[in-house]
Amino acid sequence: MLHRLAQLAPAAALVFSAALAQPGAVPDPAKLGERREAATVYVNGPAMKEMFDQMMSEEAIAAQLSMVAPGAFQQGQLDAMTGVLREEFNAILPEMRAIMIETAAETFTLAELEAANAFYLTPAGRGMMAKTKDFQVKTFPALAPVMQKLQQRIVARAEELMAQE
Repeated sequence: MLHRLAQLAPAAALVFSAALAQPGAVPDPAKLGERREAATVYVNGPAMKEMFDQMMSEEAIAAQLSMVAPGAFQQGQLDAMTGVLREEFNAILPEMRAIMIETAAETFTLAELEAANAFYLTPAGRGMMAKTKDFQVKTFPALAPVMQKLQQRIVARAEELMAQE
Protein backbone atom coordinates (compact mmCIF):
# COMPACT_ATOMS: atom_id res chain seq x y z
CA MET A 1 0.00 0.00 0.00
CA LEU A 2 2.91 2.35 0.68
CA HIS A 3 4.09 2.22 -2.92
CA ARG A 4 0.63 3.41 -3.95
CA LEU A 5 1.13 6.64 -2.04
CA ALA A 6 3.80 7.73 -4.46
CA GLN A 7 1.54 6.98 -7.41
CA LEU A 8 -1.48 8.62 -5.85
CA ALA A 9 0.10 11.99 -5.15
CA PRO A 10 0.98 13.46 -8.54
CA ALA A 11 0.74 16.95 -7.12
CA ALA A 12 3.89 16.32 -5.08
CA ALA A 13 5.98 16.56 -8.24
CA LEU A 14 4.73 20.08 -8.83
CA VAL A 15 5.54 21.13 -5.30
CA PHE A 16 9.13 20.03 -5.61
CA SER A 17 9.76 21.59 -9.01
CA ALA A 18 12.93 23.52 -9.64
CA ALA A 19 11.21 26.75 -8.66
CA LEU A 20 10.34 25.55 -5.18
CA ALA A 21 12.84 22.85 -4.36
CA GLN A 22 16.47 23.60 -3.83
CA PRO A 23 18.31 21.22 -6.19
CA GLY A 24 20.82 19.24 -4.22
CA ALA A 25 19.74 20.86 -0.96
CA VAL A 26 20.46 18.71 2.04
CA PRO A 27 18.18 19.08 5.06
CA ASP A 28 19.90 20.90 7.91
CA PRO A 29 20.36 18.40 10.78
CA ALA A 30 19.94 21.23 13.29
CA LYS A 31 16.41 21.82 12.02
CA LEU A 32 15.15 18.24 12.33
CA GLY A 33 12.63 19.25 15.00
CA GLU A 34 11.23 22.04 12.83
CA ARG A 35 11.13 19.73 9.81
CA ARG A 36 9.35 17.09 11.87
CA GLU A 37 6.72 19.67 12.86
CA ALA A 38 6.27 20.76 9.23
CA ALA A 39 6.16 17.11 8.12
CA THR A 40 3.48 16.42 10.73
CA VAL A 41 1.40 19.30 9.34
CA TYR A 42 1.90 17.92 5.82
CA VAL A 43 1.10 14.27 6.58
CA ASN A 44 -1.86 15.07 8.86
CA GLY A 45 -3.11 17.94 6.71
CA PRO A 46 -6.12 18.13 4.44
CA ALA A 47 -4.18 17.18 1.29
CA MET A 48 -3.05 13.83 2.69
CA LYS A 49 -6.43 13.21 4.31
CA GLU A 50 -8.09 13.79 0.95
CA MET A 51 -5.57 11.51 -0.74
CA PHE A 52 -6.14 8.71 1.78
CA ASP A 53 -9.93 9.14 1.53
CA GLN A 54 -9.81 9.03 -2.25
CA MET A 55 -7.46 6.07 -2.24
CA MET A 56 -9.99 4.12 -0.17
CA SER A 57 -13.05 5.20 -2.17
CA GLU A 58 -15.14 2.49 -3.80
CA GLU A 59 -14.16 3.76 -7.25
CA ALA A 60 -10.43 3.78 -6.52
CA ILE A 61 -10.53 0.31 -4.95
CA ALA A 62 -12.46 -1.05 -7.94
CA ALA A 63 -9.89 0.53 -10.25
CA GLN A 64 -7.02 -1.00 -8.24
CA LEU A 65 -8.66 -4.42 -8.30
CA SER A 66 -9.25 -4.12 -12.04
CA MET A 67 -5.49 -3.77 -12.50
CA VAL A 68 -4.80 -6.88 -10.46
CA ALA A 69 -7.61 -9.09 -11.76
CA PRO A 70 -9.81 -7.50 -14.42
CA GLY A 71 -13.35 -8.87 -14.34
CA ALA A 72 -12.50 -11.39 -11.61
CA PHE A 73 -14.83 -9.94 -8.98
CA GLN A 74 -18.61 -9.91 -8.96
CA GLN A 75 -20.26 -6.86 -7.37
CA GLY A 76 -20.84 -8.59 -4.02
CA GLN A 77 -17.23 -9.71 -3.90
CA LEU A 78 -16.07 -6.25 -4.88
CA ASP A 79 -18.14 -4.75 -2.05
CA ALA A 80 -16.67 -7.25 0.41
CA MET A 81 -13.12 -6.58 -0.81
CA THR A 82 -13.71 -2.85 -0.49
CA GLY A 83 -14.62 -3.36 3.16
CA VAL A 84 -11.60 -5.59 3.76
CA LEU A 85 -9.20 -3.15 2.12
CA ARG A 86 -10.60 -0.19 4.06
CA GLU A 87 -10.40 -2.08 7.35
CA GLU A 88 -6.83 -3.24 6.73
CA PHE A 89 -5.74 0.18 5.52
CA ASN A 90 -7.23 1.92 8.56
CA ALA A 91 -5.40 -0.56 10.80
CA ILE A 92 -2.01 0.48 9.41
CA LEU A 93 -2.77 4.18 8.91
CA PRO A 94 -1.31 5.40 12.24
CA GLU A 95 1.94 3.51 11.62
CA MET A 96 2.01 4.68 8.00
CA ARG A 97 1.59 8.30 9.07
CA ALA A 98 4.37 8.01 11.66
CA ILE A 99 6.73 6.56 9.04
CA MET A 100 5.77 9.22 6.51
CA ILE A 101 6.34 12.02 9.03
CA GLU A 102 9.77 10.73 9.96
CA THR A 103 10.92 10.05 6.40
CA ALA A 104 9.59 13.41 5.17
CA ALA A 105 11.42 15.19 8.00
CA GLU A 106 14.63 13.33 7.15
CA THR A 107 14.32 13.81 3.38
CA PHE A 108 12.94 17.28 2.68
CA THR A 109 14.23 20.68 3.68
CA LEU A 110 12.13 22.91 5.89
CA ALA A 111 11.53 25.22 2.91
CA GLU A 112 10.26 22.30 0.80
CA LEU A 113 7.88 21.10 3.50
CA GLU A 114 6.59 24.61 4.12
CA ALA A 115 6.09 25.10 0.36
CA ALA A 116 4.16 21.84 0.13
CA ASN A 117 1.97 22.82 3.07
CA ALA A 118 1.32 26.25 1.53
CA PHE A 119 0.64 24.79 -1.93
CA TYR A 120 -2.13 22.51 -0.73
CA LEU A 121 -3.91 25.50 0.82
CA THR A 122 -4.07 27.28 -2.55
CA PRO A 123 -6.94 26.83 -5.01
CA ALA A 124 -4.58 24.98 -7.37
CA GLY A 125 -3.44 22.60 -4.64
CA ARG A 126 -6.98 21.92 -3.46
CA GLY A 127 -8.07 21.49 -7.08
CA MET A 128 -5.40 18.91 -7.79
CA MET A 129 -6.34 16.91 -4.72
CA ALA A 130 -10.03 17.07 -5.62
CA LYS A 131 -9.23 15.61 -9.04
CA THR A 132 -6.98 12.81 -7.81
CA LYS A 133 -9.80 10.26 -7.58
CA ASP A 134 -10.87 10.96 -11.17
CA PHE A 135 -7.23 10.65 -12.23
CA GLN A 136 -6.97 7.26 -10.51
CA VAL A 137 -10.27 5.96 -11.84
CA LYS A 138 -9.21 6.82 -15.40
CA THR A 139 -5.60 5.70 -15.07
CA PHE A 140 -5.84 2.32 -13.33
CA PRO A 141 -8.14 0.57 -15.82
CA ALA A 142 -6.12 1.98 -18.72
CA LEU A 143 -2.92 0.64 -17.15
CA ALA A 144 -4.38 -2.80 -16.38
CA PRO A 145 -3.53 -4.41 -19.74
CA VAL A 146 -0.08 -2.80 -19.75
CA MET A 147 0.65 -4.08 -16.24
CA GLN A 148 -0.66 -7.57 -17.09
CA LYS A 149 1.68 -7.78 -20.09
CA LEU A 150 4.54 -6.53 -17.95
CA GLN A 151 3.80 -9.12 -15.29
CA GLN A 152 3.68 -11.90 -17.91
CA ARG A 153 7.04 -10.81 -19.35
CA ILE A 154 8.62 -10.64 -15.91
CA VAL A 155 7.32 -14.09 -14.95
CA ALA A 156 8.58 -15.54 -18.25
CA ARG A 157 12.01 -14.00 -17.77
CA ALA A 158 12.18 -15.12 -14.15
CA GLU A 159 11.29 -18.67 -15.21
CA GLU A 160 14.06 -18.54 -17.84
CA LEU A 161 16.59 -17.38 -15.26
CA MET A 162 15.53 -20.03 -12.77
CA ALA A 163 15.82 -22.74 -15.44
CA GLN A 164 19.43 -21.71 -16.11
CA GLU A 165 20.55 -22.46 -12.57
